Amino acid sequence: MLEQLGPQKLVEQLKAQAPQYAKLLPDLPRLVHAYLRNGAQADKETLRALLDEQRRTNRLLQALLYGGLGFVLGLVVLQMMLRFRLF
Repeated sequence: MLEQLGPQKLVEQLKAQAPQYAKLLPDLPRLVHAYLRNGAQADKETLRALLDEQRRTNRLLQALLYGGLGFVLGLVVLQMMLRFRLF
């Protein structure tokens, strides 16, 4: 288990990926700056879209719940009418 997840495996993976990290590190400040400048706006848009979808889902669930409740209530009233021979 330690051979698969231990500290030695972590060091081996870091050594294997070091060339990729060396290419990425010079671009990191520019990428962080771009994210901080534009990322907040993108996050707001994503959050707005998620909230809109959540509201839509809530409306659909409410409609389904009220429809089901009305159906069950109608069945109960019908059963009462048949049992007590109101008609």
